[in-house]
Amino acid sequence: MLSLLSVLVLTITVASALPTSQSITELQHVFPVVNSPTSTHPKRRPLVIWHGLGDTANSDGISGLVQDIKDMFPGIYIHTVATPAGGSVDDERRAGFYGNASSQVDAMAATIQDIPELQEGFDGIGFSQGGLFMRDYVQRYNVPPVSNLLTASYFRDHDRLDVFHKMNKYLTRLNGELEHQPEAARNIAGLQNLILVNFEQDQTVYPKESSTFGSLTPSQVNSSNPVIPLTDSPFLWAEDRIGLRTLAEKGHLRYGTANESCPGSHMDLQWGEKTGGITI
Repeated sequence: MLSLLSVLVLTITVASALPTSQSITELQHVFPVVNSPTSTHPKRRPLVIWHGLGDTANSDGISGLVQDIKDMFPGIYIHTVATPAGGSVDDERRAGFYGNASSQVDAMAATIQDIPELQEGFDGIGFSQGGLFMRDYVQRYNVPPVSNLLTASYFRDHDRLDVFHKMNKYLTRLNGELEHQPEAARNIAGLQNLILVNFEQDQTVYPKESSTFGSLTPSQVNSSNPVIPLTDSPFLWAEDRIGLRTLAEKGHLRYGTANESCPGSHMDLQWGEKTGGITI
């Protein structure tokens, strides 16, 4: 099972000694060291965090997460995405529910350009909806580049695909539903790692397998709606429209094992050995 501590180890490049739990030890090979492992003050790749729907960049949950990361990895620079930048808490929440998704990613990309600490690239964590937005940044911008991206959640209206394709311009473009996305495919395939986290008891994202690009078979094809895994997707896998298959063939798409699985409900992440968890 994946604790939040393991998530951070997956996403943050470190040169110093790591926690010694078995799950973390198994994951140490995922990310390269930024500088020499003999350095007493390792340079840590910066981290950008994008919160989920209804949350804010400086909420108690996000602020606590940021502080814990800084305690674990001294010297790391962390940027939490706020849209609109400089807006109130209510402005941020309204943007999450009612704002234009593409415009919010555009604004985030412009902000990133003005942050000196991020100009050589960064790792990214996207929580729930923030995961979609972080992936959109990679697919459309990626300058400065994202090295390692940890994300979850994606939606596809399997029984109304014609309406979905017509009305949901954002997700159909983001996921290459209707046409190949060459720039997105290059950028996704160029990631060092893409880690897709799933929540075993997720009732917010439906189906829960959509966090790893699974979708349901349309009812007119099979009324029991079996899950179509990523590797059986005609557009995501066979045609590789956004680069996921290429990334997987390089060994850098990570999903579907106990290392990427959380036992709880949507965004219920455990803090290391603690059992209370935190919902973000």
